[in-house]
Amino acid sequence: MTEISLLSPVEMGVDGISEYASRDLFRTFGEDERARIERMSNRGARDLSLCGLVALKRLTDTLVGAEERILISRDEYGKPYFSEHENLRFNISHSSQIAAAALSADGSAVGIDIERIADGRDIKKIAQRFFGKRERAFLEAEGYSARAFFFVWTSKEAYAKYIGHGLGEALSGVDTFEVSERREVRFSRFEVRYAGNDYLMTLCTACDEQIKINSNGDIEVYEISDRA
Repeated sequence: MTEISLLSPVEMGVDGISEYASRDLFRTFGEDERARIERMSNRGARDLSLCGLVALKRLTDTLVGAEERILISRDEYGKPYFSEHENLRFNISHSSQIAAAALSADGSAVGIDIERIADGRDIKKIAQRFFGKRERAFLEAEGYSARAFFFVWTSKEAYAKYIGHGLGEALSGVDTFEVSERREVRFSRFEVRYAGNDYLMTLCTACDEQIKINSNGDIEVYEISDRA
């Protein structure tokens, strides 16, 4: 079972984030995480990173208890993991006003990416450089829309996090449509709506993994098909 928690720092509020961080987060996840976040120069990025950890803690509290220490470490590629809880695998992503945490309770790898759908990118240029043949064909069929672009992009990001080898390999060396067709992994895709913005979120898991979603407040989540 993989469970997803979505949370907005706007709904938590600055005071709520600060209180949660000082009281619970770093006692649970370790002071290295505090130092990592405090090094961020952008306030919005710090709030989103804290919010991602809050979303993760809400998931771990139900499995290991609110008082349990489950320290976060990072491997050579920078992928975070629980150093003393090998049966728990997690991943975090955030964009604009939403943070999303995914937690697998059976030791299965997991990767998640969420992106706000927005124009302003040279989609054709990016596709020619980084996307596979079938991914490019999909974009062309969808009129090179921003929604179609993020449909593919979030899949590549989630897959990169799933395999844990960095984004570069998944960008230029993998066609996610082919990966999905070979049933190497499962891509579960969702439309997320919040505060007047639309997001695309992709979760990459083992093919037989069950999924549960928890969202807070006004965050709406809808599972979508394999078409944008």
